[in-house]
Amino acid sequence: MRRELEAAAYDYYTLLARGHRHRDRILALLAATYKLTAEEKAFLKRCIHPPTESKETLRKIIEPREAAGKTLIIDLPNQASPIKATLMETHHLVARCTDGLTRDSALGATKPTPRDTTVYRILAEAIKRLNPHKTIIVIDSAIPHSGQTAAKIRQLIPWAITATSKKADTTIILRSRRGKNTVVASSDTVIARRVEKLLDLAALAITTIMRKEITDLRKILSSQHREWCQEQLGP
Repeated sequence: MRRELEAAAYDYYTLLARGHRHRDRILALLAATYKLTAEEKAFLKRCIHPPTESKETLRKIIEPREAAGKTLIIDLPNQASPIKATLMETHHLVARCTDGLTRDSALGATKPTPRDTTVYRILAEAIKRLNPHKTIIVIDSAIPHSGQTAAKIRQLIPWAITATSKKADTTIILRSRRGKNTVVASSDTVIARRVEKLLDLAALAITTIMRKEITDLRKILSSQHREWCQEQLGP
């Protein structure tokens, strides 16, 4: 991340922590101040959350080993996107956000690419390491090429139940409530608020299968805060 974006992230988080609710207005001001791109501005909106919201989500995130023997429900496009961004080494940002979940700045780009097969194979390997009792993969049918994606997933991950849904978030939330031993892999904020247990499957795939590091926004915010304090106090 460039320094200007790190500074903007700190300012945005600080204002949210102080109770400012007009997020779009704040982001517009920060975008002008730090000359943020549209993608960087959207990235901050997706990844920086108020402390109370961040803590509420953080408490739901389980360790990968805790998923063993449970039903795992995967929000496929959501979890595949950070992996794809990392694999392609594009300009898109990939980071562990303030709520502990990994997101990227691709903004839901869903056009199929030749790399998709590799992305799904990486996901499959990560799922195997979790050793869940059952795996349910949900794909939003409103996304272009969802049928093509579902067919590819059934081919590469045949042991999973793959389903398309017109309202994927609702389907995931309702399925998660069918039993206590259910874990959801999604960074969608609506889903995160309404399920009991979350797993950062994208992070597991990136760090253990791909062996890549993920930028941690919480560490960046801490570093920015230390720098701010030093500037205020002086030498």
